This record gives sequence, C-alpha cells and structure tokens, in this order.
Amino acid sequence: MSVFDESSFTSSTPLLQPVTYESVQAALTEMNVNFGIDEDGDIVAAFEGNPCWVRILSNESDVKALMMLGRWQHTLSGEQYDSALEVVNEWNATRFFPRTSCVRTPEGMVVIGADYVRDVALGLTKEQLLSDLSVAITTCGAFFEHLDEHFLASCGGECAR
Repeated sequence: MSVFDESSFTSSTPLLQPVTYESVQAALTEMNVNFGIDEDGDIVAAFEGNPCWVRILSNESDVKALMMLGRWQHTLSGEQYDSALEVVNEWNATRFFPRTSCVRTPEGMVVIGADYVRDVALGLTKEQLLSDLSVAITTCGAFFEHLDEHFLASCGGECAR
C-alpha cells in the first residue's frame, strides 16, 4: 500500500530543477534586478548602494548551496568595533535571516556583512528559487537599513565612510 496517491501528481506539479547560474540569472531578470557578472563568475548586484554577490557552492559537480553575500556600503572606524559587534550579535540573536558578521580589516577598519545560505542539493522549483532570492534581498536590505539607522542617524553620517 502506497502512502501517496500517484494520481495526485500531475504534469503541472512543479518539479525540482538543479540550481545553476543560468537559473539564478533568469530568476533575477524576472524580478527586475539589475545585475552583472564579476571576474570570478559570481553574480553581483547592488541594493540601495550595498553590494551583494550570489554564489553557488559546489563540490566538484554536486551543487550544495545557494549563497547571497551582502556588504554594508559603509566602513566604520576600528574604535566602533565593539558597537558594531553588539548590533550584529543582537540581530543574530533575534532574527533568523540573514546571518550577520563584522570583521576588522588589516587597516583596522570595521566591515559589516550579511549572508543568506540555502541548501539546494536536491534542486528547487522556480517558485522556490524566486522566494529564496526575494528573502535574501529583503532580509539583507532590512539589516543594512538597521545599520543605517543605528550608525548614520546617530552621528550625522560622520562615523561611517
């Protein structure tokens, strides 16, 4: 006895498709996102001035994950590291997406980023891919707006470059 009634699966049932750079580009085009391809072959776009990269992580020929990495367009001074870390930790403790981080550069400045990662080893439907890209874009954007409010509003923009 089958658990599933096979007659419920019709030709109109969306099938999982492999996630490729071509399928991501098609989805971004459908979403009216202006994007380009960088020298590494990654998809790159900017949202409200914040650069974001879309990468497909794989092990040889097996696609494992879809990742969107975003970087806040401003850089903080090294003295603001503790404050940046506090904002990042608060975000990560209270929200699922995106995962956020801050790092000191070799020059001593503070760079803040966000990433959204999705396991796509089994593939996605077109609708799932569109949804994941939308979630990645909107949640990274919300985090960067939060940073703008926290850092730029409190110092008139003088604390960030």
